[in-house]
Amino acid sequence: MDRILSSTSLTFKSGLTRNLVKDFKKINVSEIEADFRKLGTNANFLNSKSLSGSITIICDVLNDISGKYHLPLDYQPRMIRVFKKEEGIEKFQNNLFGFCNVDTKKVLKNELPFVAGTIFLRKMFFDSVIFQDLVTTYENFRKSLSSSHFLAIPLHEWFHSIHLDLIYKKYGYEGNCPIMKQIYHKPCSCGLKKIEELDKCNISKSDKFYLNNFLGTYSVNQSSLLEIFAEFMTKITTKSLDEDLNIIKNPLDNIPKDFPVNLKKFLEETLDV
Repeated sequence: MDRILSSTSLTFKSGLTRNLVKDFKKINVSEIEADFRKLGTNANFLNSKSLSGSITIICDVLNDISGKYHLPLDYQPRMIRVFKKEEGIEKFQNNLFGFCNVDTKKVLKNELPFVAGTIFLRKMFFDSVIFQDLVTTYENFRKSLSSSHFLAIPLHEWFHSIHLDLIYKKYGYEGNCPIMKQIYHKPCSCGLKKIEELDKCNISKSDKFYLNNFLGTYSVNQSSLLEIFAEFMTKITTKSLDEDLNIIKNPLDNIPKDFPVNLKKFLEETLDV
């Protein structure tokens, strides 16, 4: 998808400037949704200019990384759904800024089930972040998130969707969704079981201490390799962007030399590098 936002000099520490906000306000959301449909993604942004613009940038960035550095990041989520706080069936979802469903299920009231890997992003939060007070908002999350970049949260959910796709491609899908069974068919599928294992992993005290300083408290508190992968990839990707939101280096070059060996091995095996 071609970049639809003009490139301007960015000095805002979280990657956003007044000029970029002005570009966001000019966005035609319906046109962006149509562009995503051509790519195979059913996107409903609920007329959110901030999220449609952010997601477009993310799509471009990950395709650039995939082309330049041959990383498996050019995956297109099958669905992206912006939702309002009161729409979630489960109360905890309404308090989240975003999430990605592991298996196909009903998520929002008055809507059909969403296929696994769908990215959900909460409208009011992102609109207020980008059009009002982004610095204050991200300052509040500095200790918990791996990045203060304005793309961090939607990028995190996109990496969840990529991760799920990589797992299902490798291990297959053994759930009940006919669409997923057709896409990820394997004779002995165990993708959901693998996801459950990754989501409840034992992390050593030393690794937790390291990750707490490198990625923030969120992923460590979850004790989930799914969250660690999403936060880690978010951090090294946003660190690879220049002031014009272009990729200037391989994100993997941002892996510290003292990064825990077992976690580095997990990341390399996941990305097949």
